[in-house]
Amino acid sequence: MKFISLITMIMSTAVLSGIVTAQDPNNKPCTQYETYGCATLQGYNNGNPYLYYCSELYFVEVEKKCSCPTC
Repeated sequence: MKFISLITMIMSTAVLSGIVTAQDPNNKPCTQYETYGCATLQGYNNGNPYLYYCSELYFVEVEKKCSCPTC
């Protein structure tokens, strides 16, 4: 029984870690308001960069997703 519980716990952890890596940068905090920037975030846009705007309330708003790693 302990072996089955251990396997279940490991599988649950693996599934949850997959969920955590899929992130959306919208509404995340940023530091320089009313500016544009380019960034990458693991698990978002297939690892490709995206253009964002830092709003006057210091939150990220994604403007455009790039379709390749060097755009």
